Amino acid sequence: MSTGLTDIVKAAPVADYMLAELPEKLPFLASGAATLDFEQIAKEGGDFITVPKLSFDTVAFEKNDGTETSTPGKIYSYKDIAAVAHRKRVRGVDNVVKAALGTGQADVIARAIVSTAAPYWGLEMTRSTVNVLAGLFKTSGPLATSHKKINANTSAGAVLPASSAKLIETMAMLGDSMNDFAGAVMHSKVFSDLLNESNAKAAFVPMAGGQLQAVWMGKPVYLSDLCYASGTDKYKIYHTYLFRPGALFYSWQRDIETLYELEARFPREILTQTADYAVHVRGVKWGVTTTNPADSDYATVGNWATCVLEGTSTAIDSRLIGVACLESNASVAP
Repeated sequence: MSTGLTDIVKAAPVADYMLAELPEKLPFLASGAATLDFEQIAKEGGDFITVPKLSFDTVAFEKNDGTETSTPGKIYSYKDIAAVAHRKRVRGVDNVVKAALGTGQADVIARAIVSTAAPYWGLEMTRSTVNVLAGLFKTSGPLATSHKKINANTSAGAVLPASSAKLIETMAMLGDSMNDFAGAVMHSKVFSDLLNESNAKAAFVPMAGGQLQAVWMGKPVYLSDLCYASGTDKYKIYHTYLFRPGALFYSWQRDIETLYELEARFPREILTQTADYAVHVRGVKWGVTTTNPADSDYATVGNWATCVLEGTSTAIDSRLIGVACLESNASVAP
């Protein structure tokens, strides 16, 4: 008995194409709200990413005139803790697909696969991101009071859609750091309400290549209908997120890996892609020991907490958390 092609799992040249195309598929990354960060820390392995950070030093200065008696103070640190998601995607490709492409070269079929894989993983990472944000901002979430403006009715009264005034009030929750507000990610129905305002500050501007970019008050807006929404009737509630640059981070634990197995008797190839990534909001922490969380775990309020200064129970300065949320209805029915 000899080893056949069906006994061997071989890597396919998809990962490089994939990582090159992925960033433009992530609205949170394209908006500047998230950065690809902590690469080397993630690649150390494990189910969690722990990153120590220094907190703001808010102690007032002393005069340096030779007369003051100084008492040394502490500079505290805190740690961001992100949970790593391990995901896979399994697809079968019939051999006749290669014939349809006009070649049997593996590189060509790899390019064809990546044309669907990049949007797929971009969608999945976006889905994980909005579930993380849902866990932070839903009722009783760690940011539901300090960083969320509520402008919605749930079962009675007038429908309360998003407006520029309410978004400005949401920005104000970031204090003087609202000046650093860089953009927003929102549901298309929310942006429609901003466009319908009598003195609309929302618009589209032309970009290179003939594309249009949504903007609000001169800031870029990225639309994603994956943004958290609850309810089904006219009182459906939508979350809109306003960000400082780098308020979130994405981290890859390893490059996306694509493996394939040839099943000659069909004939077909089974392609399996694996992705290991973390999505996180700076200033909060994964507060439970659950590993490899599902998106439903990310969206669970009790799994999250705001960071505290090490050795104390004192919460970090809320200005270190650079994301705010507007909770609103929409004037257009679901």
